Amino acid sequence: MSNRTRTVVITGADSGIGFEAAVQFANTGFGRVVVTARTDAKAEQAVTALVARSGTTVFTPLTLDLDDRASIDAAADTLVESGTTDVLVLNAGGLPRRKLVRSSAGIERHAAALTGHHRFTMRLLETGGLSPSARIMIAGSESLRGDLPIVKPLDVDRLAKKYYDGNLERLIEAIMRVESPIRYNAIAQFATTKLFAAWWAAALSRRLPAGMTVNAIAPGSTPETNGFDDTPMLSRRIATSVMWLIPRSTQPVAAAAGRYLVAANFGSEINGAFFASRPRRSAGPMVHNELVDATNPRVLRCLWNATERLAGRHDVALPNPAPAHAPEGTHIPRPVRPTGPIITAACSQ
Repeated sequence: MSNRTRTVVITGADSGIGFEAAVQFANTGFGRVVVTARTDAKAEQAVTALVARSGTTVFTPLTLDLDDRASIDAAADTLVESGTTDVLVLNAGGLPRRKLVRSSAGIERHAAALTGHHRFTMRLLETGGLSPSARIMIAGSESLRGDLPIVKPLDVDRLAKKYYDGNLERLIEAIMRVESPIRYNAIAQFATTKLFAAWWAAALSRRLPAGMTVNAIAPGSTPETNGFDDTPMLSRRIATSVMWLIPRSTQPVAAAAGRYLVAANFGSEINGAFFASRPRRSAGPMVHNELVDATNPRVLRCLWNATERLAGRHDVALPNPAPAHAPEGTHIPRPVRPTGPIITAACSQ
């Protein structure tokens, strides 16, 4: 299929990696690049800037506020009316912020991005808004592996057993809401919700019609973006300077956005996987990172149940689900090594 006939939708494309990804998809010949932002004005401004940057006029603005269920549904319905989407890049979300911010539904902002993206994606799926060979990707992060200094996700298995009698589903919801006894730690919250995003991709891959795929893609560490906007000026300058001095810890925004383009051309045999930098790295070549519990049906069910509930949805079965494993004879890039926690906690039945 020629890129000229393909449509890509990129959430959070008014700045940072999403903006750069929109430029790159346009420059590789995509016939339609839909850029979303939280308001009409921001979406229109993004299109104006993208046209000036790329010299092409393939951009379409779309208002999508992941904190507003009506906005999510309206955006999905607008896309369906204009045709099918071939590539869906769920990029919006941002980086850790010092202060706890909750959505109107009482969900922590990073978790709200996941539940909002879930509702958006499922609305498209259920209304025929995705092409039969659609490629879906959601932004992940190397931080979810727990092998980087300081940046580690919460020990969800231990917390589920300690506070919820082993009920992982209840813990996941508590983390997404930052309910007591969960205490807000910006870095741990970010890493944990990115872990949930990777589990979400694995869970969704088991529900997709054959031919469609979904994967979690970590763009890598990019201090050039506005992710440090909530940090004091002096601290921001020190942090970004130090990051650039550490070998293989940062990369340009263009390299981060380029990972989405690579994933957009994955074959159908690559489904439900997590791609990121090599272990103990947050930049450099993108490789398949195997997450131990991304193949655990119980863990995926717990995550799916909690996400459905917080997204204000009910679980709708999709037709012709893809096989749980790749067909015999297909090739999936060998993972570097298994990573992530081993979960033994249960979820609600």
